[in-house]
Amino acid sequence: MDLEAICRSLKSVQGVARGSESGEVFAAAGQIDADTVCAVAAVTATALLEVGELLSAGPLERWYFATEEATYYASERGFLRVVAVGEPVRNAESNCKSLHAAR
Repeated sequence: MDLEAICRSLKSVQGVARGSESGEVFAAAGQIDADTVCAVAAVTATALLEVGELLSAGPLERWYFATEEATYYASERGFLRVVAVGEPVRNAESNCKSLHAAR
């Protein structure tokens, strides 16, 4: 599925980007600062991997982070990462699952 279609299909999401595990941006759609979001996701990946190992859950395939201003979503498979940014929502789980399934 292309990024424009993913962006349209997710509720309350303004932008989506596809990048590498090192933070390089391959493509973006919608209103998103793709370089910054992909870079931050790359920097936090090591800490998230350690959390997964600490909980004996293995590497995380999808995650989200919600603040009062925005919700950030990520889906990881192999060396590719898809990230999205949207409005703050109460239940980000459904968008996170949809992003992971759509990529």
